[in-house]
Amino acid sequence: MYLARLFNKDLCLPAYLRPLLALPPPRSHLISGAEQLASLRYSRIISVGDRVTRDLVSAGAHPWVSIFDCIERRGKTQCPTLSGYRELVVNNPRSTISREAVSALESVMDGRERVAIRVVGEEDLLALVSVLVAPIGVHVVYGLPGRAAVDIRVDEYHKRSVLYLLSLFEPCGQGSER
Repeated sequence: MYLARLFNKDLCLPAYLRPLLALPPPRSHLISGAEQLASLRYSRIISVGDRVTRDLVSAGAHPWVSIFDCIERRGKTQCPTLSGYRELVVNNPRSTISREAVSALESVMDGRERVAIRVVGEEDLLALVSVLVAPIGVHVVYGLPGRAAVDIRVDEYHKRSVLYLLSLFEPCGQGSER
């Protein structure tokens, strides 16, 4: 019920939260290199980001759900090649969490098939939604530009932390920036 109220409108990232989101969250792990990525190969993974997705696949750790926008560091890049994945396309503007993207993520959480979600706009903030809607024990892996990948093993602590953080977001169009 609370999620329905939280996501009844598109949410925009307030400028004051940007520095916080540039840091790895507590109780997460920074991973880099093929060996560390390969250690996730038998885990259920949601990957968020083009490079992270490509690196995981190259290391043999094929994500269950992959979210990407075919853009790295504000420049176009080749989309990850994911054969055998069901493909969805969603709109999610920069600095926004759209209801459309949330709905798409929620809809694939009960399935067993691998899903690739191509975002028109920006996928970065969808790591937060992934933690919130993913089953306990799933690994959400996303890139921290210039540093490494962040691995969050979803648990109640992370779900509560993300829920609180998202409660600080603003409905788009009410003083928020995009």
